[in-house]
Parts: sequence; structure tokens; C-alpha cells
Amino acid sequence: MADRRSTDFLGGIPAGGVPIRDATPDSARVIAEGAARLAALDATAELALRLPQASARFTGGARLLAWLFLAVAGLMVVAAWTGGLAAGTMLIGAMVLLVGLVRLGLALAALSTIADTTGAACPPPADDAELPVYTILIALHREASVTRQLAGAISALDWPKDRLDVIFVLEDGDTETRMALIDASRALDCRILSLPPVGPTTKPKALQAAMRFARGSLVCVFDAEDLPDRGQLRAAQDAFLAGGARLGCVQAPLVTWNDRESWIARQFAIDYAIWFRLVLPGLARIGRFLPLGGTSNHFRTEALRAVGGWDPYNVTEDADLGLRLARHGWTIATITPPTREEAPPRLSSWVRQRSRWIQGHIITLAVHARSPGKLLSALGPGGMVGLLVALVIGPLAALVRLPLFAGLLVAAGRGTVDVSGLVIALAASLIEIILAVLAIARDGRWRLLTGFLWLPLYQMVQIIPAGLALHTVLTRPHYWQKTDHGSQARSHAPAADRT
Repeated sequence: MADRRSTDFLGGIPAGGVPIRDATPDSARVIAEGAARLAALDATAELALRLPQASARFTGGARLLAWLFLAVAGLMVVAAWTGGLAAGTMLIGAMVLLVGLVRLGLALAALSTIADTTGAACPPPADDAELPVYTILIALHREASVTRQLAGAISALDWPKDRLDVIFVLEDGDTETRMALIDASRALDCRILSLPPVGPTTKPKALQAAMRFARGSLVCVFDAEDLPDRGQLRAAQDAFLAGGARLGCVQAPLVTWNDRESWIARQFAIDYAIWFRLVLPGLARIGRFLPLGGTSNHFRTEALRAVGGWDPYNVTEDADLGLRLARHGWTIATITPPTREEAPPRLSSWVRQRSRWIQGHIITLAVHARSPGKLLSALGPGGMVGLLVALVIGPLAALVRLPLFAGLLVAAGRGTVDVSGLVIALAASLIEIILAVLAIARDGRWRLLTGFLWLPLYQMVQIIPAGLALHTVLTRPHYWQKTDHGSQARSHAPAADRT
């Protein structure tokens, strides 16, 4: 652990206010090995020691919750196959329909907003000299193939270079990525933090360690493959000015660029459009909790430190952090300048990524359910809707959509048409298709219309990552399913463009 006499809460900035860095001949400076080890130790233990009730280090409750998910889904499926199918398919269909109706309601709330959800009550600063220092944190792990693209995207951001504080975080031993990053970032003033093998090898641990060296009053997180809109930092700054002192975070939408590459990439693009263009803005309208995306979230540094930062043991650190911000009275809003990123181009990559998300959502739900009364009081009705949609009903629906369809097929094969179940299933699918069309229209990406009819099948395929996620929670809950990017994610050149 770090010496608390020399650092502030969570090891943020040394007492003198100057970040620790070792100068090298290149623009990229490598943070000293000793400081990196101290930061890794801090990041691993801080939250678990200071706020043990908020840490996912202890996962007994998550395992119980995983068994509960399995039991509920199993009972619904058993009811479908032992009750003449009608009762079971009605039960499953009603739950899936409920998910769709809630998502549709959130979409309507989002579409009712004419301007950005943050408004524009305060003007931006008069000139660049008034802008604050903005820290950008980027965690990389075996990402050598995207370093040049990444450095170019960060260099293109519309923010004064002398007020940009860029920190790349790597795992010690990832020599290929480190050398590629040093070569790619020669024109970019940045620092490189190489973390020793201390604690879990996760993105939140890397981000938490990097916060020890952050200089900015605002902090944002990008992923290695991200291509953020060059005006995104300005939009976030405007949002913070307009949103008041308790606006702790703003989320930018994520838009995939390689939707032409494969069927799964196209379905993922539609899924993202629904989530980031409709569901999240809708949640921002009705409550203070948003299940953050893992990238392109912008924080007030004081808010981030006040709630304990990232949990290194939680594999969906974004959703967990969104909950902690809401529980501590901070609000979250959305902005419109997007970040373009790469969708998983192969089904296997998508399964790994989606299973990690569901795995982390179950763990996050278990952590925050340790004090359910306080959770309900802090989130309020709107926040609880977000919690149910993102962390409870969503994973459960992923487990039962395919059994619902199979039950209807079996009933048809027996010569008995389950009219009620069929109507409910068709209504649920129709709602998802309506959501897809609305999201595509709001995103202005009309070429995605060629794929939206496949969305019900895409929803049913989610039973695979959902099952894998439950197995992972029960066997190794802190395991991080790595999603490859760039050339490492495919065996062929992507047949896609970036428009």
C-alpha cells in the first residue's frame, strides 16, 4: 500500500501537486518502476480495504445470485415443457414482452428530448486559456496492432495540447504493445504506466492505478480501438458547466464502424444503436443511474475519487461505477458526439465479450444488493428501472428467449397452436424491431436497415454468452474474458469502411 502521508485519497496526486514521471528522449514518458508498483498495490487493495461493502473481491453473494438466475430460468423452462407448454410460454413471453415495453418507454423518453439531455444553460469558456486540464486514461493489453490508430485519434482531439494529460496503462511484460506505443506516440505528449503483476489483471485495476498520476480536474476513459469524435471533450465540458456541481459523469454514445464485416458485427451495431441512442438517454431522463459503457465516459475527478474509483475485481467496472455514483448523490447525463469503435467481427469474440458483460452485471448486482434498502432509497423509482433493465431482467431474458421459441415450435409440432404465447412472442419481437428502426433513424445509419429483421435471432443467440457467464461466476468470478481488436481479432482484412 502507498504511504498515505504523501498521497491524497486513492493515491491521486502527490502532495506537491506534480505527477511522478521519468523523462525520456521521446514524447512518451515512462513512469518510474517503483511508482508503478506502488500504484498497482494501491489500486488492488484500496477499495476492498476502505469500502469492503462496495468491493467485488468477495463473491459469495454473486455465486448465490448466479444459482438464483439459473433456478428462475430453469423453472420457467420446465414450466414450458411440463405444463402443456401454454403456461410456460405465457410466463416466459410475458417477461420478454415486459423487457421490450420498458425499453420502448425509455426510447420514447429519449426521443422526446429535442436537445441534448444536458441542456445548454451555461456558455463554454471564452477562450482556451480557461479550459481545465483533461486527463485521458487508456488501458491496453496486447493491443500493438491499434497503437498508431489510437495515437492519431487522441492527437486529433479538439483540446489545447498543453491542457491534455494522456496516460497509457500496460501490463508489465507486454513489450510488443509498449514498443509499438512509444513508436506511435512520438508526436503526442503522454505518459506510459507499466504495471507489475500485482492483483488481478483487469482494466479497472489499470485505470485505478493510473489515477494516482492524473493531473486533470476532468477524466475520461477510452479503449484501445476507439476513434472519439474530435469535439467530444468540448461537449463533455459544456455538459459539466450546464449540469451543475452534482453532475459527476457524462456518457458519449458508442458507434461501431465495421458493421459491414460480418453478420454478428451488424447485429452488434444495431444493438449498440438501441442502447446508446435510445435506452441510456431515456434512463438519463427518468433517474440518476446509468449503466455506463466501458469507454467514452467523462468524470469530474472529485466525483470519481469521492466514490472510491474503479473496483479492480469487477469485470464490468462501468456499471458498478455508475451505481456507486448514483448511490452517492451524483447524477449522470449523456452527450451526442460519438466514439467509433470496432464491433467483434467473429461470433467467438462476441460471445467472450458479451459473457464478460453479463458476468460483471451479476457480480455488480450482488455487490449492491448487500444493502437493498439503502440501494432502493438512493436510486429512487427511475434508478431502479435502470437497475432492473440492465442488471436483472436483461440477463434473465437472454436465458429464456430461445426456450420460448423452442416451446412454440414444439407446440406447433404437436398440432396445438398456442395462440396467446405466439401473440406475445410476436409482440416482443415487433417491439425490438421498432426499437431498431428508431435507433437506426436517430443514428442516421440507414444501411443497418438491411439487418434489423435478424434482431430476434440475435436476441436468442444470447443464451450462449449468458450460460457461459453463469459458469464463469460460479467457477472463477474475477476472470477477464479478453476481447481482441485490430488484426488480432480477425483472420482476414476487414471488408468495411469507417464512415
